Amino acid sequence: MGKSVVFLIYLRNQIFYLESLYQEMLGHGFGEEYRIFVDAALGSGTLRMKEWEFHFDYSRIAAGLSVLPDSEVVFRNYHALDGRSATYR
Repeated sequence: MGKSVVFLIYLRNQIFYLESLYQEMLGHGFGEEYRIFVDAALGSGTLRMKEWEFHFDYSRIAAGLSVLPDSEVVFRNYHALDGRSATYR
């Protein structure tokens, strides 16, 4: 039909992401030891907490989206935004 989908995904530095997520989860009452938290996230590439799911295996995300027809996957560095808005191209 001449239409395509563009997935624009901003990726965070995984270490900063883990640290930020850990602090946020502490605020929600999750008190796991940091080492257990990190091992769980990096061991499987996904961290599940209640109904939330956080992804750390960026290559798995890319592989899953790249097989969709009529679509393009664009990854950008979240940290390069530097306070600016996220715009496509």
